[in-house]
Formats: sequence, C-alpha cells, structure tokens
Amino acid sequence: LGEETGLLTREEAALLACEGIEPGAADALRSFLRDAMPELAEHMEPGLTLVDAVDRFDPVVMGYDGLLEEASEWEHPYSASGLERLARCPLDFFFRYVLHIRPLNEEAKAYRLEARELGDHVHRVLEAVYRDLDEQGLLRRGVDVETLITAGRRSLDDRWDMAMEPLSRRLSSRFPQLLEHSRTTWREELEAFLARDLERLAEGGHELVSAEGTWVAPLTLPEGGEVMLQGIPDRVTRDENGLVLVSDYKTSGGIENWVTPKKYLTGVKIQLPLYVLLAREKEATDSVEAELLGLGPSFLPDRGFARTGKPVRLRMSGFEKHLEGFRETLAALINESRRGRFPFHAEHHC
Repeated sequence: LGEETGLLTREEAALLACEGIEPGAADALRSFLRDAMPELAEHMEPGLTLVDAVDRFDPVVMGYDGLLEEASEWEHPYSASGLERLARCPLDFFFRYVLHIRPLNEEAKAYRLEARELGDHVHRVLEAVYRDLDEQGLLRRGVDVETLITAGRRSLDDRWDMAMEPLSRRLSSRFPQLLEHSRTTWREELEAFLARDLERLAEGGHELVSAEGTWVAPLTLPEGGEVMLQGIPDRVTRDENGLVLVSDYKTSGGIENWVTPKKYLTGVKIQLPLYVLLAREKEATDSVEAELLGLGPSFLPDRGFARTGKPVRLRMSGFEKHLEGFRETLAALINESRRGRFPFHAEHHC
C-alpha cells in the first residue's frame, strides 16, 4: 500500500494490522514476518514489543503504558490553578505538576505591554499599599474615610516608581511615549480603584487579615482520607460584623462569567469557591464571602470596579446549594491524578 499510494509504509501497515485484533496478534505477525520477510521482522521488533506491552498491561513493565503508580504518592498541596488545569487538560497537568516540565514564557515584545507582566506589577503595588496601611494602623474599625484614602494615595506615590521600574527599563529608551501613556493610564486607574475600595473598607470597618499570604488547609475526600489544598488570595479582610471577605484582583477577562455554578462544578473556574473553603478552615467561620475586582484598561469604558464600584461576587446562596457537588468535583479531579490517570482530551487540544 505504501508503494502504490504513499499512504502507509510497510512498517506502519504491519503495526496497523495488530490494532484491534485479539491479544497475541503481535506474536502471530512476528512469526509471519520472520518466515516471509526476515529483514522487515528485525526492523519491526521495537514496534511489536510496544504492542505486546500494551496488550499485557504488565504491572512489572510499564514503560509503554503511561501508568504512573507512583503518582498516587504525590503529596503536594493542590492549588486552584493546578486543579483548573487538571480539569481542562489532565495531560497538561501531568507535564507541569508531576514531571515539572513548563513551557518557557514568551519573551515580552519591545513594543507591547503583556497582560501577565502588567498584572504582576499591579499586584505588587496593591499588596504594598495595603500592607503599608495596615502597618500604619489605618485598616481598622473607626478610621476616617478621607484619612484612609489620603494615606492610600501617599503609599501609592511611594511605591509606584519601584513597582514600574522593570517596565521603565524595558521601554524608556525606545518607546518613551508608550511608557508614559501606560504609566498615566494605570496610575489613574489605581487611584480611582483605591478611592472606591478604601471608602467601602472604611465604611465597613474592615481589618486586614492577609495580603498575598499562602493558605493551606485539608479537604476530606468522600471515600475517606484527605488532601491538602493551597491558595494565595490577593487580599483577605474582616469587617466589623466578623464577615471574612476574600478579594482577588483581575486585570483582564470576562470575570462576570467566572463565578457561575457551571464553571466551578465542571472545575473550569474554581478559584473563588476554593478560597471560600480555605477561609472557612483557616478563620474557623462559615461567615465568608468572595469577590473579583476588575481593574485596568481591559475594563474600559464602563466595566471594572474603579468605574462601577461593584465587585463580581460569588453568590453564596447558590454556592451553599452546590457545595457538596463542588466537593465531589474536587475529589474526582484529585482522585484521577492520585491514580496516575492523565488522559488526553481528544475533542480539543489544550
């Protein structure tokens, strides 16, 4: 067939003949080739050995099967990003989190501001500002709104140049106008964001619990046993009534759709629900809410917290209704990985 059409080589045709036939087909083909085509038999031996191994699924020789029994001993905490990746593409999770093979980040183009790069800068600035306010004793009940906002702007002034310095280094000599426009746009965005955010924190009597802190807590699996979950919420506060509020900043994306039950029950977007579970465990209370705060040019002209003052909240009534289902989703994802099963999604590439 390969000579007549160019579609298959002799080797490919021989291996294809083994596919879908009962176990032992490789031995039968091997015997036939030794008698009829000895030169091809020697060339085909590695492929026939592969067919033999897959047919046997021998627990002693697993080199061809992709069964990783040792994966069940993988004891690192599961993060929201890791579990989302596991839901979208188990094979991608396997490469990144089990084999620790990660693709190289694309080098930032000189004339572009990458969303990832900007997001990192913005997170660093906001973390520093809220830590400064907490250290000054201003994120406390009873602090005057204007006092808090003024202090926030002062902290932003102090932290701004340091946070933007890597960006300035890259763009200042070749693209000074792009740099100036970006700095001005983001500075205005952060000032508007802080004014709205600090006003509501002051009015609610919020105290800072955590800023970019790592939280680790156990998840009990339905069939018994437990695994550790890990999250790094951007900010956690507690208001005057004891409500714990988990806030996460987003600089792009259709975040309004990220908090629907369909998203977290399928494992596609689980960050806020996972943070709620962590906060309940760490703060020993069920009085927890979670929100996404959109900021940046991606939300112009009429979206984003700086303009609307409205965070994207996880609906807690719906979450309570689906809580057991969400736990089952987490358990299903985790159990597959612990069994060493990382299937490839045939319907779409990830």
